[in-house]
Amino acid sequence: MKLSIGGETYGKPFKAKKDCFLVTAYCDTDEKKEVLKETLSRLNRSLLFKKDIILFSHYPVEEDITSLTDYTIFDYSNPIMNLEHSSTIHWKKYKYYKINTLYLDYGYAAVQQWKRGLTYAYNLGYDAAYVLNYDLDITNELIGTTEKDLRYYSNVILDYGKVKMNDGGQYKPALHMSFFALRLRGFLNQIMSINYDDYYQKSSFGITENYMFEKFNHKNSLIYPYKNWKDKVKTLIKMDTDFIKHYYIRDGYKWIMGEEKIWIKNKEIGTNKCILFLFDIEKDLDVKISIDNKIIHNSIVPSKLQYHLIYLPFNYDEVKNYIGEYKNNKFNDSDKKLKISINNLDIPRELIKLTPISAIEVANDNV
Repeated sequence: MKLSIGGETYGKPFKAKKDCFLVTAYCDTDEKKEVLKETLSRLNRSLLFKKDIILFSHYPVEEDITSLTDYTIFDYSNPIMNLEHSSTIHWKKYKYYKINTLYLDYGYAAVQQWKRGLTYAYNLGYDAAYVLNYDLDITNELIGTTEKDLRYYSNVILDYGKVKMNDGGQYKPALHMSFFALRLRGFLNQIMSINYDDYYQKSSFGITENYMFEKFNHKNSLIYPYKNWKDKVKTLIKMDTDFIKHYYIRDGYKWIMGEEKIWIKNKEIGTNKCILFLFDIEKDLDVKISIDNKIIHNSIVPSKLQYHLIYLPFNYDEVKNYIGEYKNNKFNDSDKKLKISINNLDIPRELIKLTPISAIEVANDNV
């Protein structure tokens, strides 16, 4: 039985007349540039999977790298989602709490790389593409197996587990974006349907990888479950997502300030209360909070408590009046100035500005 999808017939062995590697990159450090260079060199050296190389970068690329490719595209746009539309969440569990801060969502930038890179490849006459992130640890087994798979399947998806959503604990499969392979012709409609509004509407409660799975999954996909590939597919650059280490560690304690949220029957509810959450307390803390140099809170927090919550005397929706707010990815400072001093050391205002995009979740049953 033959299956026709998007103008392409499946059911008989497929052999690409012209295929390519599409390498996506944003290499803004020397370490990343060296990894990219090594990846391209390995692709060039291999006699087992000789294919043309298209490099699509959102960061300027130097000649010693472009010389390793057949085509290099530098796209300066690197689009960032508006915080009011979408964001990524860095979170950490602490006892009965989940503390988190929002970050700019660069997911659409990666999605746009795929769209423009795959469209470019198709227009050059390629009928199959192997999409890989610049830091993928390439192996003969991975490429060789995928080449065989594409003979009988329209694409090959690495599902990296049922990724927890942020809308009450729903789970959905996700496309691991470090590696993906497809026959191009059958997916032109899906590729061209990718745009900012579509991404915003369909990924607002999920993540980029969920969105891409929905785009490319269909009846003739070969989907490898996470357990089948997790030990075989590796990336060389490890992302440092420890936001506590970068922003919230002070001398003898850690802290975060944001909205109190509670979970009731698997549903997140904002209380509109603004909390200063102190934790991992190693010494007594003399806490002073002021607005325009007028003290609004003063207390001693003993180290024996380990953690402590201080409710500020204004609602969370009033934070914009005392700290500021984010609009169009820019921070608009408030006229009034809230200051936090602990043991006579001020918390930098640049860190206090994270309050409008942070939360302390209580009794989170999804963690």
